[in-house]
Amino acid sequence: MDILVIVMGVIAVVVGVAGFLSEHGGIGKKEDNTADKAEQ
Repeated sequence: MDILVIVMGVIAVVVGVAGFLSEHGGIGKKEDNTADKAEQ
């Protein structure tokens, strides 16, 4: 059961990151990626 929880957690993180990048148009745009890193 622990393995399933870990796998689901990893999938959730990947989906969240992918959604964040797509919403901000960060895919393939170095300027947006640099701005996001500066904010963090």
